Amino acid sequence: MAAAFRAWAVAWAGWTLLALLFGVSSSLTYLSTGRPANWTIALGRAFSEWWLWALLTPVVVWLGRRFPLNRRLWPRSLAVHAIAGTALALAKTMADRALFALISGFWTYILASAFALQLVVYAAIVAATHGLEYYRRSREREQLERRLADTRLQLLNVQLQPHFLFNTLNTIAELVHEDPEAADRMITGLADLLRRSLALGGGQEIPLESELELL
Repeated sequence: MAAAFRAWAVAWAGWTLLALLFGVSSSLTYLSTGRPANWTIALGRAFSEWWLWALLTPVVVWLGRRFPLNRRLWPRSLAVHAIAGTALALAKTMADRALFALISGFWTYILASAFALQLVVYAAIVAATHGLEYYRRSREREQLERRLADTRLQLLNVQLQPHFLFNTLNTIAELVHEDPEAADRMITGLADLLRRSLALGGGQEIPLESELELL
């Protein structure tokens, strides 16, 4: 719950920053041409447009997760996003027009470029959702692989019994000078034991026959 709230807060802050950028840019454009800037209308329009997208973001994110563009389901998902994107873009364009009329007092024309911009924003949110999902799954996969590697090391450590291994190496070191042939046989046996232990370490279950052979 806390993670979802933080994600929502970050998304809202991002849309707010974008609204400020467009509102200030629009006002500065008027000033650069020698015309007076109406900061109230410019900022009010920018905030109303981009905060609407902040409200729509959870819906688009849900659609992006519910209908991922993977290899198996991409035709169906693409059709869903085409329909949903067109519907949301049209509704968003009409809402922007109504809010601007409420702020400024007059109605504007519905431009095809405004509708196209809404489609682009929808596609950008879906793409960002896919990117974040891919990153999250990659992190989860890395964590699982790390845990699996740690578990295998622990199992291998239990199987090899380090104190037995160290004692065997010490015995071999003593036999090298006293009985080289016996030391050679012990080295060969130890190598065979380690090879069998490693071969048995990757399975979830070990047959009794393999355990007896190892003994």
